[in-house]
Amino acid sequence: MAELTSAAILAGAPCTSGDPAWISPRSTAAEVAEACLRCRSCLVLVPCGEAARELRPSFGVWAGRRYGAAR
Repeated sequence: MAELTSAAILAGAPCTSGDPAWISPRSTAAEVAEACLRCRSCLVLVPCGEAARELRPSFGVWAGRRYGAAR
C-alpha cells in the first residue's frame, strides 16, 4: 500500500489532493461521481484497482469505482 501511495503522489493522482470524496464515507453522490470521473485518466489506475481488489475497502473511490454507499 505504501508503494501505491508513493506512486500516486509522484504521478499527481487526483486522490492525493486532499479532496474528501475519495476517502469519506459521508461523500455525496455528486462528489463520488466526480471522483470516479477524475480517476479515469490517472496514471496509477491499474495498480489502484489491484489494491482495491486485495484490500476490499468499505468506502471511498478506488480506481474509478465507488465502495460503500454515497449519501
